[in-house]
Amino acid sequence: MDSLLPIKENEIVELRKKFIFQKDAQYEVQGKYLSPQQVELIERQVSCLKSGVSEDGLLYLASRHCGSSSL
Repeated sequence: MDSLLPIKENEIVELRKKFIFQKDAQYEVQGKYLSPQQVELIERQVSCLKSGVSEDGLLYLASRHCGSSSL
């Protein structure tokens, strides 16, 4: 297992390059990694399912509703 650690750490470095890291230091203790597609949806202000990975590796899924009508 210890011999795999350097290999997996290198893989993580390469994978991080494919995601966008976001953190609002004023409001968030931990940042999150989002796919470029997720960032595009957020910027376009559309309703969608949001998914990402927190800085400590936890996956999350959240719904986002944009619009004048309530659900």
